Amino acid sequence: MAQPFGVTKLLWAKCPRCYRMDLSTWDPKYYRVGGWTAFQLAIGAHRWRCEACRCNFASFRQRQRKYVKPDLGGVIESEG
Repeated sequence: MAQPFGVTKLLWAKCPRCYRMDLSTWDPKYYRVGGWTAFQLAIGAHRWRCEACRCNFASFRQRQRKYVKPDLGGVIESEG
Protein backbone atom coordinates (compact mmCIF):
# COMPACT_ATOMS: atom_id res chain seq x y z
CA MET A 1 0.00 0.00 0.00
CA ALA A 2 1.34 3.44 -0.93
CA GLN A 3 2.01 5.89 1.86
CA PRO A 4 2.18 9.38 0.32
CA PHE A 5 2.84 10.98 3.71
CA GLY A 6 5.41 8.49 5.00
CA VAL A 7 8.35 9.76 7.04
CA THR A 8 10.85 8.86 4.32
CA LYS A 9 8.96 10.94 1.75
CA LEU A 10 8.85 14.20 3.72
CA LEU A 11 12.06 15.46 2.11
CA TRP A 12 10.85 15.18 -1.49
CA ALA A 13 8.42 17.22 -3.61
CA LYS A 14 4.97 15.74 -4.26
CA CYS A 15 2.15 16.77 -6.54
CA PRO A 16 -0.36 18.84 -4.51
CA ARG A 17 -3.25 17.31 -6.43
CA CYS A 18 -2.54 13.55 -6.52
CA TYR A 19 0.55 13.25 -4.24
CA ARG A 20 2.60 11.36 -6.83
CA MET A 21 6.33 11.85 -6.99
CA ASP A 22 7.09 11.25 -10.69
CA LEU A 23 7.86 14.87 -11.55
CA SER A 24 9.43 16.69 -14.46
CA THR A 25 10.02 20.41 -15.02
CA TRP A 26 7.98 22.99 -16.93
CA ASP A 27 8.95 26.09 -18.86
CA PRO A 28 7.44 29.36 -17.52
CA LYS A 29 7.18 30.89 -21.00
CA TYR A 30 4.46 28.37 -21.93
CA TYR A 31 2.36 28.58 -18.76
CA ARG A 32 0.67 31.41 -16.91
CA VAL A 33 1.15 31.26 -13.17
CA GLY A 34 -0.84 32.83 -10.36
CA GLY A 35 0.47 35.40 -7.90
CA TRP A 36 1.46 32.95 -5.15
CA THR A 37 3.32 30.64 -7.55
CA ALA A 38 5.06 33.62 -9.17
CA PHE A 39 6.17 34.78 -5.72
CA GLN A 40 7.50 31.32 -4.84
CA LEU A 41 9.42 31.15 -8.12
CA ALA A 42 10.86 34.63 -7.54
CA ILE A 43 12.35 33.58 -4.21
CA GLY A 44 13.86 30.35 -5.51
CA ALA A 45 11.27 27.58 -5.68
CA HIS A 46 11.61 24.80 -8.26
CA ARG A 47 9.14 24.36 -11.12
CA TRP A 48 7.66 20.85 -11.07
CA ARG A 49 5.04 19.15 -13.27
CA CYS A 50 3.23 15.97 -12.34
CA GLU A 51 3.24 13.58 -15.28
CA ALA A 52 0.14 11.74 -14.05
CA CYS A 53 -2.34 14.61 -13.62
CA ARG A 54 -0.36 17.30 -15.54
CA CYS A 55 -0.42 19.73 -12.63
CA ASN A 56 2.23 22.49 -12.72
CA PHE A 57 3.35 23.72 -9.31
CA ALA A 58 6.24 25.27 -7.42
CA SER A 59 8.01 23.67 -4.47
CA PHE A 60 11.15 24.32 -2.47
CA ARG A 61 11.77 20.60 -2.16
CA GLN A 62 13.83 18.56 -4.63
CA ARG A 63 12.28 15.73 -6.62
CA GLN A 64 13.23 12.24 -5.58
CA ARG A 65 14.35 11.16 -9.05
CA LYS A 66 14.08 12.51 -12.56
CA TYR A 67 11.04 11.27 -14.43
CA VAL A 68 11.81 9.75 -17.81
CA LYS A 69 8.91 9.13 -20.17
CA PRO A 70 8.77 5.47 -21.19
CA ASP A 71 9.61 4.74 -24.83
CA LEU A 72 6.53 3.09 -26.31
CA GLY A 73 7.64 3.40 -29.94
CA GLY A 74 9.70 0.22 -30.06
CA VAL A 75 8.25 -3.22 -30.61
CA ILE A 76 9.13 -5.87 -28.06
CA GLU A 77 10.19 -9.08 -29.72
CA SER A 78 9.81 -12.36 -27.92
CA GLU A 79 11.95 -15.40 -28.55
CA GLY A 80 10.31 -18.64 -29.44
